[in-house]
Amino acid sequence: MQIFGINLSVLLGGLRLRFVLGFEEVRDDEGGV
Repeated sequence: MQIFGINLSVLLGGLRLRFVLGFEEVRDDEGGV
């Protein structure tokens, strides 16, 4: 279960990072600050 927990943490971290980067890209496209 420990390995599964680590994989889950990495997966959530990757999704969170992708969401943040994607959100910043959208702001740049909209000409945000």
